[in-house]
Amino acid sequence: MKTISIRRRSIRITAAIERALYTLRNAGYVAKKSEFVEGALYRYQTYVLAALEPSEMKALGIHVRRRVIGRSPTRGEIHEGSRREQRFFQANPLCDYVISGDARRVNLIIRKLEEDR
Repeated sequence: MKTISIRRRSIRITAAIERALYTLRNAGYVAKKSEFVEGALYRYQTYVLAALEPSEMKALGIHVRRRVIGRSPTRGEIHEGSRREQRFFQANPLCDYVISGDARRVNLIIRKLEEDR
């Protein structure tokens, strides 16, 4: 586990989170939720981002978004996500969830991790 500090806030990063950040960067900052599953067999697979709290995900610059199927008149306006996420859902019509990352934040964290090596 590595600890880096960004804006006087320390962030603990495990090896699995580091691999997830590299996966996100290599996928163009949007990826299917299924790309963040590790393990050889279905029975032993784990979702890498499940252990993170929402505040930790925000600190890492990672967002989990669900496809907006329709609008509910009682709930008002629903956030449909960024253009990058909308293009992802158009290209992957069967995918319900997308993991997106803030490019600047993800690159900053990866750069700091590479400096520590």
